[in-house]
Amino acid sequence: HPPGDWAMFVFGLLGSIPLIAFITRVLFDSDSAMLVASIEYVRHQDWRFLIHTQQNYLPHVVMGPILAIGGIPSVKLFTILTLQSLAGVVSLITWKVTRSGLAALASVAALLSFGGIVERTAFLPMYPMMLALGYAGTFLAYRAIVSESRRRTVFAAFAGLSLALSPEAQPVGQIFILLPALLVLGTGFRRALPALIRVYLSLVVFLLPRVIINLSEGGLSHVLSYRVDFWITKGYLIEIQKDFFRYPLRLSYPDYFLQFLTHAPRITGWLGLVVVLLAVLGLLMAPANFRRFGAVAGAYFLAPFLLARGPFFPRYFSPLLVGVALAAGMAIAGLVGGRWRLRRVAGGLVAVLCIFAIVNLSRTLSEVQRRQATVLNGPYRELASRITDGKGVIGARSLYLLFVDPEVRTYGGEFLSEREYVTYLTWPSDEAVIRV
Repeated sequence: HPPGDWAMFVFGLLGSIPLIAFITRVLFDSDSAMLVASIEYVRHQDWRFLIHTQQNYLPHVVMGPILAIGGIPSVKLFTILTLQSLAGVVSLITWKVTRSGLAALASVAALLSFGGIVERTAFLPMYPMMLALGYAGTFLAYRAIVSESRRRTVFAAFAGLSLALSPEAQPVGQIFILLPALLVLGTGFRRALPALIRVYLSLVVFLLPRVIINLSEGGLSHVLSYRVDFWITKGYLIEIQKDFFRYPLRLSYPDYFLQFLTHAPRITGWLGLVVVLLAVLGLLMAPANFRRFGAVAGAYFLAPFLLARGPFFPRYFSPLLVGVALAAGMAIAGLVGGRWRLRRVAGGLVAVLCIFAIVNLSRTLSEVQRRQATVLNGPYRELASRITDGKGVIGARSLYLLFVDPEVRTYGGEFLSEREYVTYLTWPSDEAVIRV
């Protein structure tokens, strides 16, 4: 008797259970600290900050209460659970497409072989939830297309909900909004059209709160980025990225593509490069309809970042990495369906993927523990303990105090206007800075 859908989702959860070891007591990156500062500001100071900045609201709705009740360890645990949920989604999708438990295991192991995926357990921005919702939404759209029952409307509704929530977890999730449309490459236009109409109608309904918020203040001028720091709203972002951070945006397209090839091992990790090769094999072995969809979807995931000449941060390429893990599972399914010798090869490849996952988990865990020790042995706990009057701390690096204590009221660039920032930097008098 074949396992049910929920059983295969749980299978992915259990396969990623070692991630629980990644819980830490502190933060150690500025993005996580900025998210905590924003959550605390909205909770204690002004909820209209969400409307003014057009920030994604899911971290505030979900992480806010968790942070208030259990502090940093609890919200770190939640982050780990979202990555486990992503593993569950990958397992479920692979199983539904291939009907192979071995292929599902291979996809989960391939996912955990990417350093850029596993390292997200250490950081609070909700990339894992964004990926889980985006892929779940696309898969539900596929079910709405191929289902012959009345459940197709239910599948379409939940697909729209998942696709709407994905960018509310992390803005990179906007890339999933058009992904279901590519399903016509695998299912045929006539078959897909009625279901896709339902999916996108439900998506429009669930996007209405975001549209209303954006139109109420600021319009659509910052759909792709928050209206937070003054240097973004004043148009300084591109200048800072090019001249200060020296991001590859400054490069010509030919130089950028060469740099992209050079940075490929950084994006995937050296072990991940092997997974990419296995994924290519999976696409070549897949039926023509899956091959068309997979190839075009991969190009679709890459195109926005290559055309924008974005920085080579693995998290920006994480939607593609999840797709690569799914394609690796397709390769195993193709081998399992072949002759006995190929089945033995499939078993050997799955064993290799599991070893890759264990090695990557071990390396990443060592790095996470090292970074936690650096924070615990550094000056932040002592500095935070000296703030006993309940007043705020201003400064570009004040967020670092949140590494150890999320209750410290910090005021960095995301809360200061340009005039306030100039006052802080020039420090005309103690009284002027205190007023800020």
